[in-house]
Amino acid sequence: MRHAADSDPRRERGTRAIEEALGALDLRDPLKRSVLELRFFCGLSVERTAELLGMSERAVGREQRFAFAWLRRELDKRGDAAHADTEAEPAPGQSVLMRSTSRSTS
Repeated sequence: MRHAADSDPRRERGTRAIEEALGALDLRDPLKRSVLELRFFCGLSVERTAELLGMSERAVGREQRFAFAWLRRELDKRGDAAHADTEAEPAPGQSVLMRSTSRSTS
């Protein structure tokens, strides 16, 4: 069952903008995209992400910060306001997408 919010054009534009930005990040640095996806879209802990990717927890944090900042800048460049409330990184388990579209459905 679809909710009225699911067909909100602003939400759809925001989702599309995030997907396109993630695609661009994947071309630039697949590791950073993987960290972002595992941490925020899958909700994995730093520890579990590090284990899956075979890297240190500190490296995960560094990659995560860069990837999230890059995503915000990329959305700014595209002129998309979908990330207007992504001033800080979302909590693990709360995706970038959830935060970026939460206000547009209010």
